Amino acid sequence: MYSEYPIIRLRDRTDLNERASNWFHKKWGIPKK
Repeated sequence: MYSEYPIIRLRDRTDLNERASNWFHKKWGIPKK
């Protein structure tokens, strides 16, 4: 199965921490740290 979006590990992309935190918080109400 091919996806046009690559799967990345957030652990490897620390520059995306804030953006990912905001997305998870908005999507599922997960508290931001």
